[in-house]
Amino acid sequence: MLKTKAKSLKEYPGVYLMKDKFDIVIYVGKSKNLRNRVSSYFGNIKNRTSKVEKLIKNIADFEYIYLDTEVEALLLEKELIDRYKPTYNRLLKNTKRYPYIEITLEEEYPRILVSYEPTSEYNLYFGPFTSLSVVEKVCFSISKTLKLRTCNRILKSSCLNYNLKNCLGVCTNPNIKEKYYNNLNIAIEYLSLLNTKLLDVFQSEMKKASLTLDFENAIKFREDIKSLNFIRELLLNSVKIKNKNILMVENLDKNTFKVFCIYNKIFYCEKYNKKDVNITMLERTIRSIFNTFEKNSYDNKKVALILRL
Repeated sequence: MLKTKAKSLKEYPGVYLMKDKFDIVIYVGKSKNLRNRVSSYFGNIKNRTSKVEKLIKNIADFEYIYLDTEVEALLLEKELIDRYKPTYNRLLKNTKRYPYIEITLEEEYPRILVSYEPTSEYNLYFGPFTSLSVVEKVCFSISKTLKLRTCNRILKSSCLNYNLKNCLGVCTNPNIKEKYYNNLNIAIEYLSLLNTKLLDVFQSEMKKASLTLDFENAIKFREDIKSLNFIRELLLNSVKIKNKNILMVENLDKNTFKVFCIYNKIFYCEKYNKKDVNITMLERTIRSIFNTFEKNSYDNKKVALILRL
């Protein structure tokens, strides 16, 4: 029955909602071709993971929403996941999740950790980033170089990290807090794009290692500097596009296109015929829309134009 229903879908972009026998949404997905994607759940596909198999066994029905473009499908998928919080959208997350750098300010001696979701209103989060390995390397190297704690709980006696001179020793030295926070602020200011003092620290350590002929450590610091620069570039790019007006134009077919005005979500979309459209009038319409939506902060130069023609 579900297989037949899936095959009856049109080959349009859209989102689909999988439901269990209690009519509860257990998974939300998107696709540029709903018929092919939804049908794949009910075909004889090999190499499925156990989690996907469990999802399929619990599907009693599904709903679908046709859309004009993949862009709308992507944004609607996110909105529906936030609304329904489906069980299998969490369970089917894989290693391709995008990590954050978390600074645990809620702790007396904050740590720098890898996190997958901003879960605390008191902690600082930077990201998300696309490379888990780089984020892990950066968190480890910053903690080690600035001698910040990495232990889950503070002991009453010195730990291995302190004995290896990788930590300031918050477990044994109650007067270290000012020095600890000075070092921590170097990391926070770098990740907040306020300055590059952190790079100076790593470059200084690299020079020290070279002067003492410790070339192995010198190479490690050089690689750490590359990772820090990589993270900084991603943060800079993130700042450039965050909370900006985005105008997107996407072809639907050879005769029509669709215009999207986006500010964190789509607040205007309309189809236009290529032959009939008046570009001057369209430009005025778009400027008016952005002005109305954000009167006080709109700036023509801040509008990012993405063309998918």
